[in-house]
Amino acid sequence: MTETAATILSVRDLAHSYGRREVLRGVSFDVVRGETFGLLGPNGSGKSTALAILSGVLNKTGAGTITFDGRTLLADDREFRRQVGVVFQSPGLDLKLTARENLNLAAMIRGVPGRERKQRVEEQLERAGLADRAGDAVETYSGGMKRRLDIARALIDRPRVLLMDEPTAGLDEAAFRSTWQRLDDLRAARGDLTIIVATHRVDEADRCDRLAVLSEGRVGVIDTPDGLRRGLSGDIIALTGHDLAPLGEDIAKRFSVDCLAHDGEILITCESGHALIPRLVEAYPAGRFETVSLRHPSLADAFLKITGKNLDDDDDLSMECAT
Repeated sequence: MTETAATILSVRDLAHSYGRREVLRGVSFDVVRGETFGLLGPNGSGKSTALAILSGVLNKTGAGTITFDGRTLLADDREFRRQVGVVFQSPGLDLKLTARENLNLAAMIRGVPGRERKQRVEEQLERAGLADRAGDAVETYSGGMKRRLDIARALIDRPRVLLMDEPTAGLDEAAFRSTWQRLDDLRAARGDLTIIVATHRVDEADRCDRLAVLSEGRVGVIDTPDGLRRGLSGDIIALTGHDLAPLGEDIAKRFSVDCLAHDGEILITCESGHALIPRLVEAYPAGRFETVSLRHPSLADAFLKITGKNLDDDDDLSMECAT
């Protein structure tokens, strides 16, 4: 995507190192106003470092430019920081304070005028579904409630961009769905709120409008979740057995299909998996396959195809400033 009037944030050739270890290697992407944009990659891929640089927590050590609304940002650009809310992996809340006190403190720090502060606090408590527990100490909250409060805190001064690093880490399925439903509702209500999320979760990546696939500090592909899945045609057959590498090579040659031996299984991409499976079973001796399964391509499969890595693996660049 080229930079257009709809682009609110543009990152070009961003580079960063920790000592001699390169963590970001020429990362580039554009974010459209009002979209949810994801950085998808395993731990150590550079996504948390990229968010830390965008948020101002970390100064880049290498080349690269960041443009916001057509203006190239300088280091510690205070005007930009005032328009960005940040949600880190671990909620930055004072557990001894109540939810209302946490939000009031955040509003004071962010410079919300006193005459507006109470209204903003109550507004965010209501949107987070925490109004009935606003007077309770945060240490009594569940993980999902803490996450909702942390997001409310990041939104207290109505930022234009919300940066979130693994926002649902450690949450159960119900809390995950609740968190994302509230984010979707907020984005619909605001209209122009832009969200950038770093994640390694497939279900979270699926909530994004577009994704940048990040591996070993580089962006491989930028596309919609459906677009990434369409890059894998048809079905995925997963086989387990012994001597996988030569088996995969033989299957690819015999049946003219794409095979990838990885992490104890062979993944075969084909148009009609239900028709190929009987042919595979007939072509090899009994016991050559331990298990055979069929599924539709997922974002995890697309990531593996693009990068040769699993999302659950740690990248070799595992020295991110925040994991």
